[in-house]
Amino acid sequence: MKAITIWQPWASLLAHRAKTYETRSWETAYRGPIAIHAAAIKVPQVLKRCFPEAKDQMMFFDAIAKGLHGCYTTKEIERILNELPTGCVVATANLVGCHKIAAIHGERARCFGNDPFIGLGDGKTYTPDDTEYALGDWSNGRFAWEFSGMKLIDPVPVKGKQGLWRWEP
Repeated sequence: MKAITIWQPWASLLAHRAKTYETRSWETAYRGPIAIHAAAIKVPQVLKRCFPEAKDQMMFFDAIAKGLHGCYTTKEIERILNELPTGCVVATANLVGCHKIAAIHGERARCFGNDPFIGLGDGKTYTPDDTEYALGDWSNGRFAWEFSGMKLIDPVPVKGKQGLWRWEP
């Protein structure tokens, strides 16, 4: 089975269906079964790299809380993130599409009144809600990887790799 390594918390956000797409700088022609591997890097290190400003980390925590339907406080989200499994496969799914992000202007694209949209290069359009938008990099020219049939599994420790790699369950 093919696998992709994703930094936490994005790996678990996908696994728990709090986000639908994984945005990447590269595309793949591969379609089919795929394992979602959580990279070995710990969440506090990831957050410092991605969000050097504390206020940006708090906005990210708020987006995650919304993605989890407001069931948790920001402090609870921070604690949960620090406990996420790393260095293991956390889910399996089917990779059903890899769409070039072809139309985004400014912070949010606008089309047909006030509806934000992302133009996907294959003619599809997608309207991410604020949470989905906050949990990905929807910059023009990137790729939105689309999954179906996401299944959470008990974490299976394994060393990840860059790009798509082979995982034997």
